[in-house]
Amino acid sequence: ASSIPSWKDLVFATKCEEHELPIAVDGRSYSSDPCDGNRRPTLYRERHGWCPYSERVWLALEAKGIEYDTIYIDNIYGRPSWYGGNTPQMKWEDGKVQSESMDLVREIDRRYEGDVSLYPDDIQNEVINKG
Repeated sequence: ASSIPSWKDLVFATKCEEHELPIAVDGRSYSSDPCDGNRRPTLYRERHGWCPYSERVWLALEAKGIEYDTIYIDNIYGRPSWYGGNTPQMKWEDGKVQSESMDLVREIDRRYEGDVSLYPDDIQNEVINKG
């Protein structure tokens, strides 16, 4: 039986301490997107960590080892006027904005090949076509 990893194990595995701290925004803080014009992908996720869909996309980015920026969006006390839609969203390097967590995970897997496949060939059809 496998053991449940500790927080220390997870920090080491994801190297999350190496990332820049996320920017937290609400309706009063920023009049424009602080990552506008950035050349790295940006994850816009729910600020308080209550959104499993945001967590799903975050874990996909971490599993693939992608360099990205994070902006926490305050869904409770007021979103900034420049932000539209739900969380999570990604703004890709090309400026395209996309949402829906499973679509984002698929796009992450498509855009960033490498050693880790989020949809291994032996289960891809089952995962994608599960209804």
